Amino acid sequence: MTSITKKDRNRQRLVDATLLALVQFGYADASISKIIQIAGLSRGMIHLHFENKDALLAAAAEHASKEYYAGFENWIKDTPPTPQGRLEAIVDYDLSPDVLSEKNICTWYELRGAARTCPSIGLFTGTRDTQLEDIYTETFKAMTDDQELIQDATYGTISLSEGIWIDFMLNPSDFDRKAARRVIFKFLSGLFPELQN
Repeated sequence: MTSITKKDRNRQRLVDATLLALVQFGYADASISKIIQIAGLSRGMIHLHFENKDALLAAAAEHASKEYYAGFENWIKDTPPTPQGRLEAIVDYDLSPDVLSEKNICTWYELRGAARTCPSIGLFTGTRDTQLEDIYTETFKAMTDDQELIQDATYGTISLSEGIWIDFMLNPSDFDRKAARRVIFKFLSGLFPELQN
């Protein structure tokens, strides 16, 4: 069993504080001063663990991405081993209140805005996330060997999900998760008629 050192704990406190600062203040106002205040650490801790603010933000983006995929793996562990079951699990996870929340939306879109000037953040926040693409691609491969259809289904589903996340961000009070799920499965059943809505 690996023990967590004080240095590791302090580094994680800085990452967690950065994510919280993004939610509370936005990227532009999430200063190093505010981050260390939230973390309850000295300014020297930033320099001990990270070269600069962009490196800290990249670490925060990586952490948020790992949390998303760890949650996903836990979510799907009892999924029926059918393409329909897997697709339902993927979509339901992405639309679940624990994932599609105001806090997470704020975090992801602040990080995505920062990725425009800091490419290392974009490695973990991009809309063309290869890990998510692989999850969808493998699921669609179990339904067809038509490579163009697999590619279109993957790109289309991710694009729909991204649009749904933006709609939630802009309209959280009247967002309808069931309607969002229905739209995604209507799209998918148009490509794969064997799917049920």
